[in-house]
Amino acid sequence: MARPLQSVRIRVDEVPPEGTGLAAARAGDGGNPAELTVFRRPIEARSAPGRDRARLIREVVLEQAANLYGLPPDALTESD
Repeated sequence: MARPLQSVRIRVDEVPPEGTGLAAARAGDGGNPAELTVFRRPIEARSAPGRDRARLIREVVLEQAANLYGLPPDALTESD
């Protein structure tokens, strides 16, 4: 990947704004880095604790990161 994910600020908020899914991404602008926000309560409501939840979080973060870089959702893998 040409641009490292480490340049993306990752946040966890409790509840998303209305109409937002499990996570949201915002491209960086000027001096502000790109931002990826994962919403805790919807993630918890859709997954069991442990591996199921970790898998869902991983999928959501990879999907949002791909979106930030203009890639198809399945373009990134855990090794990227």
